[in-house]
Amino acid sequence: MPGGGRPFTYVWVDGKAPRYWTVMAIALCVFVLCWFSIIGNLPRFATTKPDSIHSLSIMKGSFIQYYPPVVVWIAEYGLFMVMGWIFVLALIMAFKRTVVWKR
Repeated sequence: MPGGGRPFTYVWVDGKAPRYWTVMAIALCVFVLCWFSIIGNLPRFATTKPDSIHSLSIMKGSFIQYYPPVVVWIAEYGLFMVMGWIFVLALIMAFKRTVVWKR
């Protein structure tokens, strides 16, 4: 093919990804799935009467709904957590991988 390809490839320094990187990547996938399920089911977490768990009030139309603060925080700031998590994983990849020239 015209242009060929890269004359090198990136590989992990020890031959495979570090265990902590793999654990962080799997945890990221689990968090993203939980985050999407929280966003999709956010109205189901609401109640019309406050209690010890549902203490965050949000005005919906002409009435107030109460949500758990942790759920609302994850729904609002989950994107920033995912972006930071991906940045950390990419930073680890930048320093733990090396260039190997193809033959």
